[in-house]
Amino acid sequence: MKNLSFPFFRVEGSPFDVGLQHGTLTRERIQKSMDIYRKAFLELGKLQWNQALRIAKSFVPTIQEYDVEALEEVKGIAEGAGCRIEEIIALNSRTEIMFSAGKLSTLLDGCTTVCVLPERSATGNTILAQNWDWKPSCEGSAILLEKRMRKGVSSFNFIEAGMVARIGMNSAGIGSAGNYLETDKDGKTPGVPIPFIKRKILSSRHISQAIKAVTNSKRGSSTNYMIGYRQGFAIDIEVTPDELYVLYPQDGLLVHTNHFLSPNFKAQDISRSRITDTLYRNWRLERILSSKTGKIGVDDLKKAFSDHFGYPYSICRHYDIHSEGLEGIQTNGSIIMDLNSGEIEFAAGRPCESGYKSFRFEVNLI
Repeated sequence: MKNLSFPFFRVEGSPFDVGLQHGTLTRERIQKSMDIYRKAFLELGKLQWNQALRIAKSFVPTIQEYDVEALEEVKGIAEGAGCRIEEIIALNSRTEIMFSAGKLSTLLDGCTTVCVLPERSATGNTILAQNWDWKPSCEGSAILLEKRMRKGVSSFNFIEAGMVARIGMNSAGIGSAGNYLETDKDGKTPGVPIPFIKRKILSSRHISQAIKAVTNSKRGSSTNYMIGYRQGFAIDIEVTPDELYVLYPQDGLLVHTNHFLSPNFKAQDISRSRITDTLYRNWRLERILSSKTGKIGVDDLKKAFSDHFGYPYSICRHYDIHSEGLEGIQTNGSIIMDLNSGEIEFAAGRPCESGYKSFRFEVNLI
């Protein structure tokens, strides 16, 4: 086993205070992340950093209209990290920047997600889990961040330093995961960058608010939102800039990778042709879990997320030295969240190499 770990930080206070502490504590990792995307925008999108920042700055009014507290958190992160607000927004809008510049997104993301409902889980609780597949260099900028808000719900977040949200759960027992999707509709209209929508999901006190965070958002790009709730509920919302498609669990399982699954989908699914391993990763995870005799436990999920069918482009994805472009992608982390108990299992890097470590996040019982 490799001795790989991501630093854990706890921050608290108002949205600005939470951001300020986040930026101060992770300043070096935020700088590393900016260096990564400065290089990525240039080499993959022919965008100079100042061009990317101009696009990022144009998102400010949209973000402010959608969630003013999120913008306050961004201001805090920027002050703590000693950088400009638009630089933090750029870290949170990599996909939107590429599309807004008229570039086909070559920042291809991966990810495999699942939600297990109480009728199938060994604990009788709702379990939300994800493998995060992304660029190897970003492994060095990832963190675990617990936000204890002065007002509102607290949250546990697995993010790249400087981001407002990606994967996580909150103290109301709401969890958020997701998958990159791409269509021919992306980048034609401005919208709220995806991490800000995920932040609003994790700021929700009630599942209805979490769903509304997606359905009432002005979107500029396609993606998939998987939302789990401790009362035995899960919903998957596939979105394009102008449409959304809802999926529910089948036999207590909800699985998603990087292509549209809704039979009502109307746009051109570019991700199917650009991320072809998605077509068997989804099948493979469903097959592993649905064929399980009896209930599905955390150890079963650990094994499934370490699976190497189709290696190296597997559920547990490994870097391919023959990858084209700036660099290939790999699994940079794996997280399994019990939305009822707050018990979290986390593996840094490939779970087959590093194994999982346990965390406990306080969930309100009301």
